[in-house]
Amino acid sequence: MARFGRIKAVDSGDVFYHLYSRAAGVSGYYPLASEDSQRQLHNKLKFYAGIYRMKVAGFSFMGNHYHLVVEFEEFQELSRDELRRIAIKLYGKNSKVFVLWDARLWERFNRRLFDVSEFMRNFQGDFA
Repeated sequence: MARFGRIKAVDSGDVFYHLYSRAAGVSGYYPLASEDSQRQLHNKLKFYAGIYRMKVAGFSFMGNHYHLVVEFEEFQELSRDELRRIAIKLYGKNSKVFVLWDARLWERFNRRLFDVSEFMRNFQGDFA
């Protein structure tokens, strides 16, 4: 069954979200039960919390799912220098992917940093 679309607050200041995800698998499959898996997930959470304009208020990693409570900042335009610093952190200092970006792509990247769906896409995709 497909999941329901995420309900996002728009233009309402800083916003808290309760986020969760469950691992797909057979009954009795608990991929997040090991300390190693939880440590990896926690490291990914810290990394992406340093990229996206958000704060982690709480988290819980369980056997086959996790819960996060995060606060996303209200959208603001970041300077090109700040955006470049974040792009280097996200893509790596040797990456040249953003060197050719025009103003439209920088604006899109800026908006992405305040988007809970983009955070979940990166966080979950990286861990998977």
